[in-house]
Amino acid sequence: MSDDDAAVIVAYNRTRLPHLADLLDVIRAAGFTAGLPAESGQLGRPITIPPAVS
Repeated sequence: MSDDDAAVIVAYNRTRLPHLADLLDVIRAAGFTAGLPAESGQLGRPITIPPAVS
């Protein structure tokens, strides 16, 4: 793979990083070209947390 083929995919939680521009600035500062964001749906698997039992 040459440097021209280097790529990175960033998965992030938009509720924790509401300003996409901040993320794009970091990606560009690292020397990458930022593409358009795309939603991927839910990452991972849902979990069930049982209620506390006293």
